[in-house]
Amino acid sequence: MKRNKAWMSVLLPAVLALGACEGEDKPPSPGEGGPTVHAGFIKADETWRAAGNPHVVRGPVLVGGSQKPVLTVEAGVEIRFERKAGLMIGTTSGELGALRVEGTEAAPVLFTASAEAPQPGDWLGVTLGEGTQGSRISHATIEYAGGIFDDGEENSESWKLISAGLHLVGGPEAPEDFRPAVIEHVTLQRNAHHGVLLTKGGFAKDSLGLTLRDNAGVALRSTANEVGTLPQGTTVGGNTVNEIHVVEGPVTTSQTWPNVGVPYVLTQLMDLGVPPVLFVGSASAPVLTLSPGTELRIPGEGYISIGFQEESGTIVPGNLQAVGTAQAPIRFGPTGATAFWSGLFFYGAQDTSLEYVTVAQAGKPLFGALGGGNLNVNGDLGVSVRRSTLSGSAGCGITVTIGLNGSATDYVAEEFQNVFTGNAGGAQCNR
Repeated sequence: MKRNKAWMSVLLPAVLALGACEGEDKPPSPGEGGPTVHAGFIKADETWRAAGNPHVVRGPVLVGGSQKPVLTVEAGVEIRFERKAGLMIGTTSGELGALRVEGTEAAPVLFTASAEAPQPGDWLGVTLGEGTQGSRISHATIEYAGGIFDDGEENSESWKLISAGLHLVGGPEAPEDFRPAVIEHVTLQRNAHHGVLLTKGGFAKDSLGLTLRDNAGVALRSTANEVGTLPQGTTVGGNTVNEIHVVEGPVTTSQTWPNVGVPYVLTQLMDLGVPPVLFVGSASAPVLTLSPGTELRIPGEGYISIGFQEESGTIVPGNLQAVGTAQAPIRFGPTGATAFWSGLFFYGAQDTSLEYVTVAQAGKPLFGALGGGNLNVNGDLGVSVRRSTLSGSAGCGITVTIGLNGSATDYVAEEFQNVFTGNAGGAQCNR
């Protein structure tokens, strides 16, 4: 399959620094407590202590500079953000910084709005940019954030795309595996637009315990290569949109997508004039593993490509391990009840396994000509499909492009225990 791999660049994180101004903290006198007011830039190490509660943030506070400052937030600190205030760490590669939130189960840290009757979107949120290094957030709640910087109608939709309670964002100079922070037992609640945004930046190894609840928008949106960084113990519930939105694009590193109890939905940030696609492939032949019970929903004409063919004809390898169970099958289906999508395409996908998988309502020919099956196997090399259900295709259950050896696996054979129902073009089509 030939397709230009270029896809829409994410919005530049530099816009997050707009509106910041120099300011001075107003620390409390010893023994007097807060409030402690913060504004402007933090360019040297600084600690916010529980003795100074409440901490009040006015406008965007940016942590970063040549000294690689670390902002440490002690256990039990309460931070109240005024309208259009926010906390931004290392928003450019030249302004390095770190955030260390040291909450405990007994004394968590609270990031909240300063309003007497707070609402989702009252403040901007916490952003860890491409200059963030070695950050950690432990036992913390971020709430009532996800506001937009510019309320003007002309720009509001663009600001909503980058608005969240917590945003991890890597810019053009960030490495492919940019993972700026470990999180432990962090809750995002009552935020506007998104609970969490992962934009070419993900959670570091050993993260655990992410809770996304009651957010007035999408629970979490992530660029494709960062979905696999979702922490162990992620829970999702009560959000306006109880889904994980996956921005179309490439998966270039091996990873596992956990079953968090809500579907993954392939999305585009804007209409690009071409079908949305999830690519799994790179020179390292990455493996995308889907946990039992995982559900993926694909919009009309969208598709998933395991391995892919460049315009030059070169095959870029990839691998899918979608092994469910009888009690927890893995599901691929459309975003709408009556919509058709284009299906899964396999190129150079050796050692790919689908077992206890359901694929429904695909088979719409890609670009009007390619595929035509719920599953589309090119070259018939190393794609195992067993105990799976292929149903409701606009074309065939499985379409196999016969390889150079002139043969094709018979996926309908009784030994594979596959089920084919309601496919307009029949169970298997060989071409």
